[in-house]
Amino acid sequence: MTGALWKSVRGAPAAVALILSGTVGAVVLSTLHPAYDGGDDPTMALITMGLHGAPPSERLVFSHVVVGASLRALYARASAVNWHALYLYLVLGLALAGLFRAMLGPRPTLRALACCAAVATIALPYWVVLQFTTVAIWAAWSGGWLVRRAGDAPAGGGRGMWIAGVGLLVVASLIRVEATVVGVALMAPWLLDGIWPARSRRVLSGFAVAGVLAGVAMVVDREAYARPEWRAWLRYNRIRAELYDRPLRHLLATERPERLALGGWTRNDAQLFERGVFFDPDIYSGERIERVTHVLGNRFPDRQAALRQLGKRSPPRRLAVTVGLPLVLCLCFGARRGAFLVRAALAGAAALALALHLERFYKVEQRYLMPITDALPVAAFVWLSAPPLGIRRRPLRVAVVSVGAVAALA
Repeated sequence: MTGALWKSVRGAPAAVALILSGTVGAVVLSTLHPAYDGGDDPTMALITMGLHGAPPSERLVFSHVVVGASLRALYARASAVNWHALYLYLVLGLALAGLFRAMLGPRPTLRALACCAAVATIALPYWVVLQFTTVAIWAAWSGGWLVRRAGDAPAGGGRGMWIAGVGLLVVASLIRVEATVVGVALMAPWLLDGIWPARSRRVLSGFAVAGVLAGVAMVVDREAYARPEWRAWLRYNRIRAELYDRPLRHLLATERPERLALGGWTRNDAQLFERGVFFDPDIYSGERIERVTHVLGNRFPDRQAALRQLGKRSPPRRLAVTVGLPLVLCLCFGARRGAFLVRAALAGAAALALALHLERFYKVEQRYLMPITDALPVAAFVWLSAPPLGIRRRPLRVAVVSVGAVAALA
């Protein structure tokens, strides 16, 4: 009986991936207390419901108008349901299922299941603290790995993974384009492993098709803001965000009042702006905000200062477990260790460059810092899961070590 069940499981990797992802979601949502990270998600939900000082609208600024129009229609039918959170959970569940499918390969093994458990553990905080940016990053990771694994499939196979991967990449771009770019960039050293001769056409075509569809979607989204007042509002929002995303609290503590006066603000004006109170059209006009931004400049023009601040945001113990443990596993039990180390070094350099850029010019919030540090362990466990890339040793030994890794990550 057990042998027959295991045989049927091994013959349906897509179903196993969906079941695993659904189980993770059900356990998290039934035992923990999820919440939004920040105010952007609740605000977008209120916009589509018509409870943000205006009639219901599909213009969500960060997300595509297709997402806004869908949520607006759903809230019109049943306003008591939190459709915004449900759609994000649906995308996160599909993203996790896509990663599981990429890891399980054509026939699931104990090794692959153990690696899936490790990735599910890494994904737990994203279920508990919901944020549309991190959901888009996970969808981009999943879509990229599915397209990459489709390149490993024999001729005539892998079409389902290819279609699912392209679809997830496009969905990620609809949620937030910038997050999709970040997600693909963090995984680029691993995903580019499949673009050489035999597999190049399928992998490259997947990313090309996703890029074209995302570009068309961006054009459609911009056309939704064709009215002059909407375009003016978008410009003002970009100018405001450029200053608001800077750590004004730190600047207010270090800058002298006369320095702020050069931009036309008092310290009280800056404090009100930092708290989100900026209703005076003269003091908080786009031109005045641009002038203040120019006067204040960067928070950390020195890279060393930005690096020290970044170290405070990322506790060494967490980094040691999150990054060090997968590296040790891959070096002790993995195949192609040299190739793995090269990709890990490239991915680490890309992650550090992105984190330093955000720390110097913006606020490095958890919505970006967590995926930046989690990209390497996710990629490492996907690498370990597949025989052509990963482990050569006995599956049982690897499963035991991977279960220990899951416990350490938890």
